[in-house]
Amino acid sequence: MRISKAQLAAVGVAAIYYAVLLVGLMASPSFREWASMPIASLGLGLCIAGLLIAIPRPQVGFLVGMVGTGLAFVSMWWLLPFYLPLPIILGYRLAKEPRALPPSARGS
Repeated sequence: MRISKAQLAAVGVAAIYYAVLLVGLMASPSFREWASMPIASLGLGLCIAGLLIAIPRPQVGFLVGMVGTGLAFVSMWWLLPFYLPLPIILGYRLAKEPRALPPSARGS
């Protein structure tokens, strides 16, 4: 598991950010009565899970995070700016993941 301190900090800050957003929505009386609250909660939960999974497994974390972002966006499209950090952070983490070289490229 190779992750820079900056990547780890970004993942941690985003995970806390989405957790606060989720708790805030669940604590709001008007949102608790909202019909799309279960979908929004599941989406935000998957966003958090995707961030945490991306630390050891960037590909899987990206997939889980994007599913969560899609669910959250479908249920709360007006919060689009709040979802943008997730694809940026997960995409950067995925792009910076060192790729394993095929056996023939290692010089063996």
